Amino acid sequence: MKVKRKNGLTDKQEHFAQLRAQGKGQLEAYKEAYDGKSPDSMQKVQACALEKTAIVKARIEQLQRQAEAGALMDLKSIAAALADMAADETRPDGVRLKAMDQLTRMQGGYTDSNMTVTGTITLDDKRALFEQMMQE
Repeated sequence: MKVKRKNGLTDKQEHFAQLRAQGKGQLEAYKEAYDGKSPDSMQKVQACALEKTAIVKARIEQLQRQAEAGALMDLKSIAAALADMAADETRPDGVRLKAMDQLTRMQGGYTDSNMTVTGTITLDDKRALFEQMMQE
């Protein structure tokens, strides 16, 4: 007897959807979720049909959206941590400069073009540039 979850999927359908959302191929996900022992050609057909099922397809898309949102939140957390490190005057200047550098890279502040800088850039110069970028 197949027991369905609250989302309307069986445990095997849910497992298949999770594997597909993680990037596994249809056949690989089907074999793992369903312990398939039939020939690959038959399992390919079954996997394709399963993924075309509206409820399974919707679940895969939902899981993919959740994964993307989680990745965006991780980037925001990293950027916030770098900004905190850069602003923390108790940290060594080298650590603060590296944090500013990494944050600038994350925000696309560097380009592929060559640039020549003459003179020296002080920590205060870099801090002012960083604060200006954060305001934009």
